[in-house]
Amino acid sequence: MPEILHVLKNGRHEKRKDHFDETFNSWNYAIRGWTLDGLDLRVIVSFEMETHLLIITAFYLEKRKEKK
Repeated sequence: MPEILHVLKNGRHEKRKDHFDETFNSWNYAIRGWTLDGLDLRVIVSFEMETHLLIITAFYLEKRKEKK
């Protein structure tokens, strides 16, 4: 959970990965960023009634970022 919160606070919105879910009549948004451990993480979220953030899923995209 700490990694997800870090990415939500510091990541970037990937607009091209957004998706409208017809089943729930809501938008799912993709946020992508690096964790403190150097892992590339994408978090998919949705908003319920414009006041609640629902975390749909989170997954790693690439291997650990090389430190310079």
